[in-house]
Amino acid sequence: MPRYSVITSTGRTIAKGVYHLPFLALIDWKDRHSLVPAGSFIVERDMNHAESGIYLSHQDVFQLPRSKHFSGCCGPCGSDKNILDPDTGEPIAYEFTDCWNSHYIRFADGEYDLHEESPEEPECFVGYVEYRGERQLVGAASGRTEKEALARLMPLCHQQRDKEAGCTSQHHLIVQLEIKTEEASIFLSQLSGKPKWLFLKY
Repeated sequence: MPRYSVITSTGRTIAKGVYHLPFLALIDWKDRHSLVPAGSFIVERDMNHAESGIYLSHQDVFQLPRSKHFSGCCGPCGSDKNILDPDTGEPIAYEFTDCWNSHYIRFADGEYDLHEESPEEPECFVGYVEYRGERQLVGAASGRTEKEALARLMPLCHQQRDKEAGCTSQHHLIVQLEIKTEEASIFLSQLSGKPKWLFLKY
């Protein structure tokens, strides 16, 4: 499972050091959660009824300009290409950051290429908390090494835990929950069903 750079059809590199997600069970459709673990990408065949292209975490895509015109109440809902090529100003990708959506960036088929950086297998880790008697995920990330995977993982986990704390009256309890980490393969092998994500909005 090689390590890739993602390059737009205009020749601009927009992400480096990403891997095809090794554990598709870590795709997360929760509202305001990242659909794609950091350091990873997924493609339409990884999901049912998905639109064509490659799906990336916001954390992995380099800073690119955005159009001020988009549909969505709290942010772009992905109905229009609002990410722009900084050289031409042309729309090149769809962004999903609206409420009621999982968050991600999508480049359609024909508008990106994958360039292999190196051939090694990724390390994939999850971050979780123990809450209500269950191990609940708050993030996942891939990297060349455990150190790189954890460096990508921990900022996301802290951000997601704190975001979820804002959705409950138990704010101080949630933000103090310890975030633990484990290799994704081990975490998933210990489950009796699908992984549960910390999700307190409803």
